[in-house]
Amino acid sequence: MTQLPSALSPAAAVDALPDARGYVVDAPYTARYHDLQSPARIAHSIACAGFEHPVAPGAFRYAELGCGNGVTLALLAAIHPDSSFLGIDINPAHVAWANELAAAAGLSNLVFLEADFAQAAALPWGAFDYITAHGVYAWVDTTVREQLLAFIARHLAVRGVACISYNAYPGWSAKEPLWRLIERHTRALPGGSIERVSEGLRYLAGLRAAGIPYFAANPGAGELLDYLLSEDLRYVAHEFCNRHFAPCYCEDVFAAAHRHGLHFVAQAETRPNLPFERVPAGCDHLLAAIEDIEARESLASLLRHEAFRSDLYVRERPAAIAIESSPLWDRIFTNLLPMRDIGPVIACGARTLERADPLVDALLRECESGEQALRLLGSGPALRRFSPRAVLETAQRLELSGCLGFLPAASDQTRATGAGRVGADPDGADSEDASVWRFWSSAARALLERSLHDSGFGSLAAPRLGSALRMTPTDVLALLSLDGRTVTAAAPAFAALLNASWPDVLGYRVDQAWTLAFLEDFRDHWGPVLRKLGVVVPV
Repeated sequence: MTQLPSALSPAAAVDALPDARGYVVDAPYTARYHDLQSPARIAHSIACAGFEHPVAPGAFRYAELGCGNGVTLALLAAIHPDSSFLGIDINPAHVAWANELAAAAGLSNLVFLEADFAQAAALPWGAFDYITAHGVYAWVDTTVREQLLAFIARHLAVRGVACISYNAYPGWSAKEPLWRLIERHTRALPGGSIERVSEGLRYLAGLRAAGIPYFAANPGAGELLDYLLSEDLRYVAHEFCNRHFAPCYCEDVFAAAHRHGLHFVAQAETRPNLPFERVPAGCDHLLAAIEDIEARESLASLLRHEAFRSDLYVRERPAAIAIESSPLWDRIFTNLLPMRDIGPVIACGARTLERADPLVDALLRECESGEQALRLLGSGPALRRFSPRAVLETAQRLELSGCLGFLPAASDQTRATGAGRVGADPDGADSEDASVWRFWSSAARALLERSLHDSGFGSLAAPRLGSALRMTPTDVLALLSLDGRTVTAAAPAFAALLNASWPDVLGYRVDQAWTLAFLEDFRDHWGPVLRKLGVVVPV
């Protein structure tokens, strides 16, 4: 394992209280996993942008600035036991929560530190292959932004990648007044952030009901208000109760990064990196004549009317790769949920694809095993009549649906996890025939249980994916019940969870016949998916 310095214990690392500088610290942030911060997602997006991934396969060192409750780091640490992880946050409640989460999951490759970015940057951590900062940059003042970039400049490895997410203009242009309205109304109110933002939402709803012109002129603001009214108040407080809130144009973030020797390479989200999804149809010619990647991306961001970005930065931009040599060809393309749950019409970015389309149909049928790289799928008898470019673009479009995805190449996955074929039966049994399974690690089960309790849905560590799957509460309870049990043995436990422990999940009581039928269906349809993603192994 690539250890962090043992002398830098969280208790002794800093000798002064960190300065929050107006950021909310009286209410914890929501406990959620963010896929865009995973090394697997970062590597995939850089490949989609047409560049080599600068980080070598194998164990790595990873730091998150503003790690919140530590959920993302804990899941990544479970997936990558031979790598090391550092989480830094200014909120003592976050750090305490994160440490408890890591201890409950038995994770020893994860360290959390209560500090501001300037304090943390001064410590001799060495170089990190990945440094990420989700939901920080647009919610802090210019001083903290500079401290964040200075940490990256000092501690990012020569061939490392940094990920910085932020609310962006122009998408926030019509919505930013919502923050101003809440801030003006609540700045002098008593109580904590939760009480103040609750009153602020009530105030906004009253303004809309009164018919102020702002909502009529900006329909998107009303849609955002509806979303905020349905959201966890902890999330809304961290979005709207900070003293500073400043969405950014990406070209301004690029310029700030340049001052610290960092260069934009791609977005962590796949879609903006795809040439056929980069800008609205009919606007491609506006980008074609722009050679500079950051100038081209600045215009593309305006044309997309982006409201949120997750930028990837490097010290030196890696070499460009032709589509024929893309590493995507050597990655496994497969479904991430049961095929029967993928509808006849699939929303894929700006387009929809129909399952009845000959290329889509053939690709879905051939990829279900999760055993062949896209190159082999494309050269097989079912797909060889289609051009390789059409096969790759269709796979990339299907990935945008969230129903399918690319798995790292088997050799890369083995090096990254420090294990053999994740999810394989150590005794050589055919996992497809196994009727009883168990979680691939005790940490994965512990984190799944905690995610259900803390967020109301399940975040499931999937080692072959290199990230986590989001599962419904009912599916989570089914999976927990089947851990080490046959369907018949799991049915009473499943019924007890639904009827006693989690009665609000379904809202009605279930009997033995219902639980048996549900578990059999879950085993038959989710089982193959979970096995190929390495989530469960046969007993």
